[in-house]
Amino acid sequence: MENSNQTLPSWFFLLGLSTVPHLQVLGFFTFMIMYIITLLGNGLLLITVRISPTLHTPMYFFLSNLSFIDICFSSTIVPVILINTVSTDKSISVGGCVFQMFFSLVLGAAECILLSVMAYDRTHHLNHFLCEMPSFLRISCIDPWLNEVAMYVGAGIIVLCSFLLTLISYVYIISTILRIRSSRGRQAAFSTCASHLTVVTLYYGTIMSMYLRPPSSHSPEADRNVSVLYTVVTPMLNPIIYSIRNKEVKNCIMNIKEQQNCQKTF
Repeated sequence: MENSNQTLPSWFFLLGLSTVPHLQVLGFFTFMIMYIITLLGNGLLLITVRISPTLHTPMYFFLSNLSFIDICFSSTIVPVILINTVSTDKSISVGGCVFQMFFSLVLGAAECILLSVMAYDRTHHLNHFLCEMPSFLRISCIDPWLNEVAMYVGAGIIVLCSFLLTLISYVYIISTILRIRSSRGRQAAFSTCASHLTVVTLYYGTIMSMYLRPPSSHSPEADRNVSVLYTVVTPMLNPIIYSIRNKEVKNCIMNIKEQQNCQKTF
């Protein structure tokens, strides 16, 4: 017999990051700038790899896929944040919420796996403002125990295993760096490795703190801040850390610019 006290909502209301007007304006422009940088940085890498034969290597194949995932991942979240910030109507349909949650989970898991694959591919080279599972479990009218177990198992298998594999690869990388005789070469390799490891730790650390924390330790304010780091900040940093700083990518971008200037001259 159906319980008359339970109703199935057709809409949800995203409360956003802040209700203070001047902070909303500041947040809107901050997220818009970060989103533009994400699109430009990842888009530039995709175009550069596509038209530069020298970058048709396994490493840049993975980096291109990472850029594509970052563009899609950020695009499922940031436009909703921007619209939600300036609009008085902060509602989202159940279908829209399911759509956002599905793609953010799939793309987030894909990025975890890709980062671990990239780490092993290069081991011998040195060179709540959104619909998210923990938030929904907190407002569930039924006992979410089974859903929480499924979430912990899924996050444990995908996130923890990917992070451990990535971490092991960096142990081998660091041990190889320590065997470099040149102090300048060691310093350059450590600089590159440190920046990569910082972004990886930021991404995995924030996801694990969101999906593997006990339910009692969650708070809406902290969850919103943590989510910003891996849904907005990391996709913006990835192309800068992994690709645009590389000499090969810089040279290819310069060659493309020179070719365009030559075409304009003729």
